[in-house]
Amino acid sequence: MGNRHRAREIAMQLLYQRREAGAQVEELIEDYFTGRPVNEETRAYAESLIRGASDDLNFIDQLLDEASQNWSLDRILPIDLTILRLAAFEMLFGGIAPAVAIDEALILARRFSSSKSAPFINGVLDKVKHLGKAKKAALNALKEKP
Repeated sequence: MGNRHRAREIAMQLLYQRREAGAQVEELIEDYFTGRPVNEETRAYAESLIRGASDDLNFIDQLLDEASQNWSLDRILPIDLTILRLAAFEMLFGGIAPAVAIDEALILARRFSSSKSAPFINGVLDKVKHLGKAKKAALNALKEKP
């Protein structure tokens, strides 16, 4: 298993744990990596995913809400929502090609979620890919205004 794939698994698990337990990001990171042998590259990438997805959660959730037509976020399985958030972050803010982020999300969905999740996640992320470019440009324009 590659370093980035392992980092995505770790990030997904910690983001899910954050959602379910309401724990702080830094506390989750410290608890997870204490006593676990993870190479530095994997750990650094996992930490960047966890912090980044957490920092941009409101923007990501607004985009996911728009992309998941006829599905409110509270109706989406918690593990699927976590996978969607992680992939959306990677596509929009992580510099990862949308095809790669979607493919990695589908791998996570097949491993950690139900058999019906992968097609749903694929459809939502395809919409995120198209909606996200315009939304991110608008967000960046707002951040640049004095």
